Amino acid sequence: TFDGTSRVVTNLEWRRRITGELLHVAVLGVTAFVDGGKTWGARVGPSTGGWRGDVGTGLLVEITRASVVRIIRLEVAYPDRGKGPVFQFTSDSLF
Repeated sequence: TFDGTSRVVTNLEWRRRITGELLHVAVLGVTAFVDGGKTWGARVGPSTGGWRGDVGTGLLVEITRASVVRIIRLEVAYPDRGKGPVFQFTSDSLF
C-alpha cells in the first residue's frame, strides 16, 4: 500500500470463461492481469518512490441471476516489491 495526493494507475487484464452456466446460477472464469502505478505528493505515508507493479491471476464467479453483485473475484498478485503474494477477495458489478 502506498499513499499520495496524486496518482496514475494502469491495468491490463485477460478474462476467459471456463464453464457454461452451472445450476442456472453462475459461470466460472479465470483472469490474468498486470497492474502498474505511481503516486506523488505524500499525505500520510511514503510515496511509491517510482513506478510500482504486480502480476497476478484469479478465479471469477459471474452470478447470472443477481441484480446487484455480478462478479465475485478471488485473486492472488505478486508485487514487484514486498514479501510474498497478496490475496484479495472482492465482489462488485461487472466492471
